[in-house]
Amino acid sequence: MKKFLITFLFFPFFINAQEHLALKATLTDQYEVPILYGDVLLYKNTTLVKHTTINKGTFSMDEIPSGTYTLKISCLGYEPIEKTMTLYKNVQLNLVLHEIATALDEIQLQVVKKLITYEQGSTLIHIEKSILSKETSSIALLAKIPNIQISADKREISLIGKGIPLLYFGGQKISMDDFKSISVDDIKKIEIINTPPSRYEANGRAVILIHRKKSNTRGTAFSLTEKIAKKTYFNNYLGAFLTHKRDQLELKLDGSYNQLNVWESNGASYVLPMQQTASDYLVTATTNRTQFIVGGGMYYQFNKANYLSFGTRFRTQHEPFSIDTETRIINQAEVQDILTLSDNRGTRQFMSSNVNYTREFKQTGSLFLGGQYTTYKKGVDNTIFNHYTSPPSSTTLNRHQDFDVETFTGKADLMYPVQKRTTLEAGFNYASTLSTSGVVLEGTKTTSSYNEHIYGVYSDISYHQKKLELRLGLRIENTQVRIENQPTPVKQLRTSNLFPKLNVTYKLDSTQSLNFNYGTSINRPNYTTVTSTSAFINPALEFRGAIELKPTLTDELSAVFQVHNYRFTARYFSSKNPVYYSISYDDQTAKSIMSPKNFNREVGYSFATDIPVSYKFWTANNSLSVQYTNLKDERSVARKATPFLYFSTQHQFKITSLSSFHITAWGQTKRTEGIFNRYGQLVFNAAFQTRLFKHIDLTISYNDIFANLTYKDDYTIDHVTASSLFYTDVNELGISLKYSFDAIKRSAYKNKDVDDQLHRVR
Repeated sequence: MKKFLITFLFFPFFINAQEHLALKATLTDQYEVPILYGDVLLYKNTTLVKHTTINKGTFSMDEIPSGTYTLKISCLGYEPIEKTMTLYKNVQLNLVLHEIATALDEIQLQVVKKLITYEQGSTLIHIEKSILSKETSSIALLAKIPNIQISADKREISLIGKGIPLLYFGGQKISMDDFKSISVDDIKKIEIINTPPSRYEANGRAVILIHRKKSNTRGTAFSLTEKIAKKTYFNNYLGAFLTHKRDQLELKLDGSYNQLNVWESNGASYVLPMQQTASDYLVTATTNRTQFIVGGGMYYQFNKANYLSFGTRFRTQHEPFSIDTETRIINQAEVQDILTLSDNRGTRQFMSSNVNYTREFKQTGSLFLGGQYTTYKKGVDNTIFNHYTSPPSSTTLNRHQDFDVETFTGKADLMYPVQKRTTLEAGFNYASTLSTSGVVLEGTKTTSSYNEHIYGVYSDISYHQKKLELRLGLRIENTQVRIENQPTPVKQLRTSNLFPKLNVTYKLDSTQSLNFNYGTSINRPNYTTVTSTSAFINPALEFRGAIELKPTLTDELSAVFQVHNYRFTARYFSSKNPVYYSISYDDQTAKSIMSPKNFNREVGYSFATDIPVSYKFWTANNSLSVQYTNLKDERSVARKATPFLYFSTQHQFKITSLSSFHITAWGQTKRTEGIFNRYGQLVFNAAFQTRLFKHIDLTISYNDIFANLTYKDDYTIDHVTASSLFYTDVNELGISLKYSFDAIKRSAYKNKDVDDQLHRVR
């Protein structure tokens, strides 16, 4: 077995090349911007031998007999190219097209750009020059994308039917904190990869890949954004972004100052039959959060193919907050009402720095080396007052909690074409993380630590011909964990997992294709979850982490049929040790605990369709899916799982060349997921965007128009029957202004986060 794995990882499958030759080319304009569309014709004397089209700046022709040919390239708006060449070996061309200079009296174009396109297992959302490019924050942009859901605290995202995805920017992993500080001006498009290959780390069933926009100017670019939003309270967001380029050196600097007034609320009713107790509560938390975010980076390009870059980001926030809870506890015939007032003073600091080097070789080979260091610190002082009604009495509780995470990662990736149609990718990564937490309660201190080391190595080989694309990959990860949690004994865990990947795409013709995918992935818990810290709700209930939480392993099989830009998807998955929150009773502390728990198994399937529509000034993107999930665990009362519907629809109306109106809606029906009953949702959003005085973009947005987005479920687990309700604060009326001044020429800035576990720091 070991010999097979070593052979698979480091030696490609050699496939005999065709006797005929191949002609490939990349095409850009004089500003190094890829040519998107055009026709390519190959003649032998006056006979047409081959014809193809340009796709995203490239084209290829295969199975060409050796000889002398004439190549003709025609692209709208560019001077045509005619080139005579003699082919005796495979040829790779780099061609530059020049714009046609034409004098026009006046021309008016009113085009509605396609916002979303589909490619087999991926979804492409085109941000540049769309209404989404006018959003003042990247998180607000992400919330408008179909199938993506943002948590109420904006600290977590999920994909319908796929769970929590990985975030990548420029090809490498980033955290939500990094993503929030990315300027929308830097984003060209967002790609949702539902079937990620082995080069993406195994911790996730899907990848959201953010592509950086390249500027075509030289000098200095500056943009300033200001947004005022009315939710429950007023919030203000101010951001500035600066880029300067000179010769091979490019510098970036950005900063944000946010004044956030956050409102959160949830409630639950639950029964403890073993203790003959019932309780219900409603908790409301308000936070006055002052937040500073500063980031910057340096990019130096040695030559066209090699570069060195450095990036760093720092966020700090001071957040005094109050938590008010109204509780009723019924113990047999006794009724007790409790009012809990919690005065809290908290701070958070996040810092992440990375350095990476990329070298490209001939024949499209490349090498990437990178390292990253990240720290996250959180501290909070709690002063808690409890007022009881019968008999009337009061208690006071003082508590201090702190939580620290420190992580270092290193990564290397190699891609090399080993045959004409075959490419090998291989790489390794290492991550070391130490997470510590401490609680001081009335002078008594308890501590815990979670020390994790991850070693990963992967190989991925792909083969393509005219109609068939085949990708086969394997990732091996070894994880070592040491858990210290007073007063329990020290635990050491060591596991090794294999993560195979198989992806096959067959093109029926130029408009139709079939894609089959199989993959295994892992979802490790966040570092802020595997901790001993807790949030005090009332004397009978606490929200608490789970330091011994196990990772979730998932096997997934999917098939995609695409015709033109319409896509139909069928998917099946099976997960071991899935994680969900629920209430249980702790005999040692005589308290109810809301915490994440591992369940035995979860299986599910889905059937989805994506249908875009366009007519003149109107474009629409519609997604509809039937989802089924069945969660199983012997500690729970099993219910019959039921399928449910999810839909998303987006409509864009082009009013003038400088203004447009955008309306979106999404919803899902009530369903039973084996253990949990979950209730339906329906959300509407709208936005209007226009340009003022050439350099100012005005956006007026109204999110969750009817203020009805809540998350409600009920269940019976561990002899506890509970019904929970989480309110959100996404009903928002916002007015934002963005001022942009652009004078950067041929921006080539690249920087990649290399910490594949960064998303676990929240």
